[in-house]
Amino acid sequence: MATSRLVIDALVGPDGQGRYRLETNDVQSQNPRGSTFQSLLHLFCNITNVPTDVYVFQKDGLNVQYGTFVYVPPTPPGGWDSVTPFPIRY
Repeated sequence: MATSRLVIDALVGPDGQGRYRLETNDVQSQNPRGSTFQSLLHLFCNITNVPTDVYVFQKDGLNVQYGTFVYVPPTPPGGWDSVTPFPIRY
C-alpha cells in the first residue's frame, strides 16, 4: 500500500487530454534516467541483495544479443553457441 501511495503522489497532471504521468526527477546524479523510482530500485536491490544477471548470447561470434533470465532473445537456428551471465551489483 505504501508503494501505491508513493506512485500516486508522484503523478502530475492532468494534461490537456486528461491524462496523468509520473513526474520527471531532474537530479541526474541520483536518477540519471529521470525516474524517482530508480533510487528506490537501487535501495531495494541493496537491501535484498536480489540476484540480477544480464546474459550475453552469441552465435558464430557475430550475432550478439542481450537479455535476462525472463527476457531471452529468440533462439537462432541451431541454438546459441554461448550464453554468458554477468551479475549486476548495485
